Amino acid sequence: SLYYREVSSVFNTDQLLHKKGSEMGAKPVNKIAVILDPTLEKWQILNVTSFLISGITHQNPSLIGDNYEDGQGNIYLPLLGQPVMVYSADRDKFIEILEKCHAREIHPAIFARGMFSTSNDLDNRNIVKNVDAKDLDLVGLALCSNRNKVDKIVKGCALFK
Repeated sequence: SLYYREVSSVFNTDQLLHKKGSEMGAKPVNKIAVILDPTLEKWQILNVTSFLISGITHQNPSLIGDNYEDGQGNIYLPLLGQPVMVYSADRDKFIEILEKCHAREIHPAIFARGMFSTSNDLDNRNIVKNVDAKDLDLVGLALCSNRNKVDKIVKGCALFK
């Protein structure tokens, strides 16, 4: 059955409506969007996407389905229970998207270019902490919210090629 899971007040986001685990069959009410800088190298695209999705799943654990099991009974880790749409954006569009997220109290996962030069989370957070939002050199951003809100936020972004 459907249930509401209120995300921690730390994130101050909407209540998210999801089906749980094996019941995830209907069209999701929410949408996950990843926005990437199209000039990234292939390894960077994969790296940034992985980090961003980890933030989305941490904020929204109900997005995770049930474990997979093969015919021999081997267990595999669960995956997201809904698709992820991937878009591209230039620097100006990243800032516009970030401002729209802030205005709607949606807290995105972000990846700043300087994070490629670090090797730990503390240094990554300091790269973000040391600049204003409008000055972040973003190469990736991910968000999850109501489908209509996400569509309005990413309007004008092309699908990533």
